[in-house]
Amino acid sequence: MQDKVFVDTNIFVYAKIESMKDLKNEKAIKFLRNIQSEIIISTQVLSEIYNTLSRYKILDSIIKTTLLEIIQDTTLSYISLETIQKSWDMEEKYKYSSL
Repeated sequence: MQDKVFVDTNIFVYAKIESMKDLKNEKAIKFLRNIQSEIIISTQVLSEIYNTLSRYKILDSIIKTTLLEIIQDTTLSYISLETIQKSWDMEEKYKYSSL
């Protein structure tokens, strides 16, 4: 069974925004290129990428193409009520607070 890794919004955003040609941009690109595991993203991540890239005045057509590329290269996970409840259980078990 192949390992899975969840990649959050900021990694994709740092890798995409050309004006961020700095250490964050380089690290994000390198990180994505070196992942050997199955990449998992959520529908929330797609929405956040769209909104963030829009704030950087990136053309809508470019954003949509980017999102389609991400979708093709990843496994999309839908956030269900069960997933949310499991996260609450983990939060309680590991004494982690998301606030």
